[in-house]
Amino acid sequence: MSSVTLQNSVRVRMFLILALSICIRLLRPLNAVGLHKVTTLIAYNYLFYGIVTLCTLIPHFTAWVVATVCQCLATTLDLVCFVLGVVSVWRCVSGEQMGCVQNAPPDIVSLLLIGLILALDVIQTWAAYRVLRFPTFTGSSVQRVRVLMCWSLPFPWLASIVLWSESKWTLWLLGRFFVDPSVIFLAGSNEYLVLASLMSVGIFCDVIALLQVSEELARWALFGSTGLTAAGIFMLVTGDTLQAPDASKPRESQNAMVVVEDDKRLRLRKKSDKASIVF
Repeated sequence: MSSVTLQNSVRVRMFLILALSICIRLLRPLNAVGLHKVTTLIAYNYLFYGIVTLCTLIPHFTAWVVATVCQCLATTLDLVCFVLGVVSVWRCVSGEQMGCVQNAPPDIVSLLLIGLILALDVIQTWAAYRVLRFPTFTGSSVQRVRVLMCWSLPFPWLASIVLWSESKWTLWLLGRFFVDPSVIFLAGSNEYLVLASLMSVGIFCDVIALLQVSEELARWALFGSTGLTAAGIFMLVTGDTLQAPDASKPRESQNAMVVVEDDKRLRLRKKSDKASIVF
């Protein structure tokens, strides 16, 4: 597995972790007091996830060092929350804590989601460590653009659903439905000018739509798609990077060559007479 493939797997897996975190957030009103506090504690991981997401988009080796450290901190916090959650659910199910039996099903679901996030964070930490272990660090701009546009894809749909429900849909949102899939499909063609032009058209449509939209959720969705698309254009400008390993590190030891000196005794040895050789 190449370094670029590992980097993309970290970015895509981060989207799944955030989706699971949102599900835990939605279940908080149904949780008991103990697990409600645990889910409040695990919300601090959003800060680490934000830093990891930003660092994975920066084409530099040092950024991945910071991402690995933040990922280790997030995994540690997940482990603490999972242990506290198990203790809380066990006390509720075993009857040690009264008045929480009705909250047991959502508590168990939330605990399972925390366990999944813990498992994914462990995989994330190992993948980030493997990226650092590569002898050369490679960053692909088109792959980063593809991931960013995949993240941006749900936002226009969210804004459209909100505006459709209010009967305030605008035609300027239609451009996003063609721009995002086109950029995702053409990201592997290395046509930087075409990709930048398409993303610029998407940003222009978002800006015009923002001037006509007043619903708060739809505006936040448009801000999200605009920001991700602008980050994609920035990634195209930075281009691909290749960072060589540190020259100060000692090279691997080469096999020593053994030189056999010519022995004069071998050359001065008296040859046997052919007549004395008897078969």
